[in-house]
Amino acid sequence: MIIEDDRQHSGKHDNKHEVWDALGVPYLSRDEMIKLDFGDYVRGFEDGTLDPSSNLSVDSKRSLSEVSTNLGREHERFKREVRRANDAGYLLVVLIETDEATCIEDVRGWVNSHCRKCKHYWHKECDPRDGSTYCLRHNTKPPLQGETMAKQMATMEANRSVRFEFVRPEDSASRICELLGVKHDDKGD
Repeated sequence: MIIEDDRQHSGKHDNKHEVWDALGVPYLSRDEMIKLDFGDYVRGFEDGTLDPSSNLSVDSKRSLSEVSTNLGREHERFKREVRRANDAGYLLVVLIETDEATCIEDVRGWVNSHCRKCKHYWHKECDPRDGSTYCLRHNTKPPLQGETMAKQMATMEANRSVRFEFVRPEDSASRICELLGVKHDDKGD
């Protein structure tokens, strides 16, 4: 069965629960969830214990913007989570739910959503991908952009500490099942 971290935001993952219910996938319900030390989903048992035959944990991200936060201002916290997973013998798979990219190479040209909303970007007064040392709007360091994110992701994968995967949001629940090796009924019977 799938064990979901109890810190998942209530209501934000109901679509996954609906898919799992339709496919007959067993998972711990919201009031039964436990706190995981790393990732959002692991394979386990009804009593909340982790399946010792599994060494994979899935950390779902709802967008490239969330990943940019994890690799940017929350980088140290994210590295600690990866390290905890690795120390426990797990590979952390970061499952990015997006239509904006299908692989790390696609991320290189991504422009942070904060910049895409900025009038300076739209008026071509700045290009956040050019390595500018400050943001015209805020006069601060610009937010993390795709080129830097792609380099960080590739480095982390090369170190075999984490794997990044991309999935369309509507396919996320099924992909989590595949990654964790949790069987389901494709017909929803």
